[in-house]
Amino acid sequence: MQWAGLAAASLVLLVLPLSQALVSFGGARRTLEAEASLLARSVERIVVARPALWEYESLRLQEVLSEAPVGGALETRVLRGISGTVLVEWDPGMTGPSIRSTVPVHDSGQVVAYLECRRSVSREAGFVLLAGMLGLVLGALLLLLFRFIPVRILEQVLSDFEDERALSLAAFRAIQDAVIAVDQDQRIAFMNPMAGRMLGRESSRCIGLPLEEVYRPRVHGVSGGTGQAHYGILTDPQGRERILEERRSAFTDPHRGAGGTVFVIRDITEKIRTESDLLRVKQVESLGVLAGGIAHDFNNYLSGILGNLTLALEYPVGDHRIATRIRQAVQATERAKDLSLRLLVFAKGGEPVRRVTALQDLVREASELALRGRSVGCTYDFPGDLWNAEVDPGLLSQVVHNITLNAVQAIDGDGRIDITAQNVVVPEGNALPVSPGPFVVIRIRDSGPGIPAELMDRIFEPYFTTKPGGHGLGLASSYNIMRSHGGCIGVESVPGEWTEFTLHVPATESPLTGSQPAAPPLPFRGAGRILVMDDDPIILDTTREILEHFGFEVETALDGRSAVSAWETSLKEGKPFRAAIMDLTIPGGMGGKEAARGILALDPGALLMVTSGYNADPVMSRPREFGFSAVVSKPYAALDLLRELQGLLGEEQSPGASDKSLHPAGRTMDDGPVSLGPARRPGRH
Repeated sequence: MQWAGLAAASLVLLVLPLSQALVSFGGARRTLEAEASLLARSVERIVVARPALWEYESLRLQEVLSEAPVGGALETRVLRGISGTVLVEWDPGMTGPSIRSTVPVHDSGQVVAYLECRRSVSREAGFVLLAGMLGLVLGALLLLLFRFIPVRILEQVLSDFEDERALSLAAFRAIQDAVIAVDQDQRIAFMNPMAGRMLGRESSRCIGLPLEEVYRPRVHGVSGGTGQAHYGILTDPQGRERILEERRSAFTDPHRGAGGTVFVIRDITEKIRTESDLLRVKQVESLGVLAGGIAHDFNNYLSGILGNLTLALEYPVGDHRIATRIRQAVQATERAKDLSLRLLVFAKGGEPVRRVTALQDLVREASELALRGRSVGCTYDFPGDLWNAEVDPGLLSQVVHNITLNAVQAIDGDGRIDITAQNVVVPEGNALPVSPGPFVVIRIRDSGPGIPAELMDRIFEPYFTTKPGGHGLGLASSYNIMRSHGGCIGVESVPGEWTEFTLHVPATESPLTGSQPAAPPLPFRGAGRILVMDDDPIILDTTREILEHFGFEVETALDGRSAVSAWETSLKEGKPFRAAIMDLTIPGGMGGKEAARGILALDPGALLMVTSGYNADPVMSRPREFGFSAVVSKPYAALDLLRELQGLLGEEQSPGASDKSLHPAGRTMDDGPVSLGPARRPGRH
């Protein structure tokens, strides 16, 4: 009996603190894992809402990470990028022992970051120590009093222990998550009823079967590590695909030396569906705001165009007011064209047409254009050895102009803008959304009132503006331009003091290729036959009128098949075309790319020009690869079309060229464009 007392005392001495440790630390871990999962979902909502900018949502991310922990325990929380770089950290100064849980953050099923949470277990450790002391006291009491305890009381204690075990097992079976335990040979040792229902199996009959025979989901995403979430897709007994979140925990039997793994599986299909529905609602709301803004601005421009043209029609022939009204309609068309180009850039419409550029000259010219006529001073600080960059000069000038113009408009009265540039090598593992390598960093700082903190996360949103009459597309398009160049744009501001935009532009070791050739002089007199293909009769008629006005003979076609047929006929009749101007896209018919192949098969030396209103197609940025020798973007001006055609044909201005003009009231071509809308030329290769 004394040996039994000693054994009982030892058992109490060990079981009490161990039980307390399991309960305390287990509860703390479950709480931490639950909190980490909830915080990760909150971060994912920010990522889904702003997939390209979420890493810059510092304030919102900090707000998520600083939520008060359950139970008042101390926690540190760190959000890391997939490269391990710390993006946001919240540390209240925790010390002492802690436990850790790392949860992946997903975007469209791909891991984009990890959320690491550490929770202090100093309080739990104190409880375990207290339990150990209590176990020591109780063990001593048992050792002294065991001789007076009847054996039947010990049997009752053991019976109660079995009851508790049965109760725990019943609770384990009743939980709504599927639980599967496997041994070291990956054979099922336990499976609760929920797992059986999920897999369409009877739980008891699965004991001893290989796990892969019963449970084998298609892996969708794995965060890695024991206790971390794995994601998969499983077809349920009704034939429906279910999305599962699976957590694994290894265990070891200290007595037998054997071990295994416990799988806790949760069906998150409905949760994912609900989150997708919420995201779809937000996207529809954002699209409504964008569409409303576009409709508002274009309606204003169309009102100016339609009002001026209809008024011009009311004036008698020869009235000087006709020219005034037409000029105002042209100006409204130019503004509509500018908005259209901004929308194309915002929608990632078009690849940059790159050439090696001296950034100091580009930045100075673009900023001085925005400063013209203003009382705002500007200083420049560029090193003499500033690297070149291979960029689209027009697009990058637009970025610098947008930022400088915003700064000028923000400064009330006299103020100052400081523009600097420096060479920087971005290292591996950097926090910027760019690849490592050499960059030219351009900083534009103004002395304006700054940007309120509550607006910082919205300034790159389309159609968000605080300026009366503003489009809200300047910074949105600037963001996309920088991203299309492999760079990035950032902003810092101190309200009431200053705002600074930072541009990271990828640098190049390539030297400058020399100045661009001057544009051919206009007007000029053309000659010969030109083929024009477009599905819009208005564009066909206007283009034909422009070309015939300058001496060309024009034949038109409504689609690519008609264009190829016309070219073939001209060759057979001995009246070949000098060139063809073809629209890239013909809905429901053969477009310019296919027509070019057909014409070049008939006439390998054919001179072809492509035109389109959408620059996203590679044909518009790399025309030579598709058989075209020139390109002009819609909407284009008569000047740009003629200049491009003149360069294509190699025409020179003839002495005594006609001074005819397409402009009203006797204006010459040098007075400004007639708007089918100006074009941005990609250059010749």
